Amino acid sequence: MKTILTEATYEIFDDVDFIYKKLGFDKFMEDFNSTDDPELKEAAYRNFNVKSILSKYLPSELAQKADEINPIIIYGKMDFKGNYYNPFDKIIQISPNLNALEYLIDGEIRVLPLSQQKTIVNEITPSRLKASIYHELTHWLDDSLNKQSIYKPIKRTLDTNNIKYKNRYKKDVNMAFYEVNAQIHAIKSLKKDYEDIWDQMTLSDLFNKYTSLNTIFQRLKSEHGEKEVKSWLKDLFSRMHRENLFGKTMLKSSLLDY
Repeated sequence: MKTILTEATYEIFDDVDFIYKKLGFDKFMEDFNSTDDPELKEAAYRNFNVKSILSKYLPSELAQKADEINPIIIYGKMDFKGNYYNPFDKIIQISPNLNALEYLIDGEIRVLPLSQQKTIVNEITPSRLKASIYHELTHWLDDSLNKQSIYKPIKRTLDTNNIKYKNRYKKDVNMAFYEVNAQIHAIKSLKKDYEDIWDQMTLSDLFNKYTSLNTIFQRLKSEHGEKEVKSWLKDLFSRMHRENLFGKTMLKSSLLDY
C-alpha cells in the first residue's frame, strides 16, 4: 500500500478514482461532453442512476483506517444540494453542478458573458468532479482521524445556535481551517490532472478551473469585505506554498482582475 501522508496532505488519488468510476461519473462525463446535441446531453443527465459505495471498499490504507473509526456511505447522484459530507448521517454526497448542467443542456449558456461561459464549462469536467470528491473525502478523513474535528464544532453550533463554533471563529465557514484544508486537497487533485500545464497556469486559471475558489472569493468580498478576502487568501496561499502547489506562473500572477 502507498504511503499515507506527503507532508500535511492525504494521498488518496486511488480512492478518488475508485469513487469516480464506481459511482458512474466516468460514463456520465463521456456521454455528456462527447456531444453538442441538447437531447443527448439531457439523456445523459436523466439516465444517471443513483449509486452508492460503502467506505470499507475504498482501496487506500488511510481510508481503511478511517472506516474502522467512522464508516460512511458515499452516494453519487444528480442533486441541487451538490457535494457535502454529513457527519451526523455519516454520508458523503457527490453531484455535478446541476445549475451548470441546465445551462449547457438548454443552450442558455450562449447569452452569458464569456467569462461565465468558461466557468460553467469548467464545472462539468472529470477534473472538477474529482476535485470535489477529494474535498469531501478530506472532510471525512479529518473528522475520523482527528477526534471528530468537524462533527464537534458543528454539533456545538447546533446546540448553542452560535455559528462561531462551526466557523472556527472566522467570519465565514469557508475560512475555517477544515474548509481551507479541503480546498488545498482539491487543488492537489487538480495539480495532478493538469500537471503538464501547471507551471503555465495563472492564479486566475486556477480559480476558473476550481470554480469553488471563485465562488468563495466573490462571496467573501460581497458579504464580508476585502479584509476577510485577504485573510482567507493568506491562509490558502500559505498552505499552497507549504504543500508545493504553486505553479511557476501562479507565483508571478495576481487576482486583481477579480
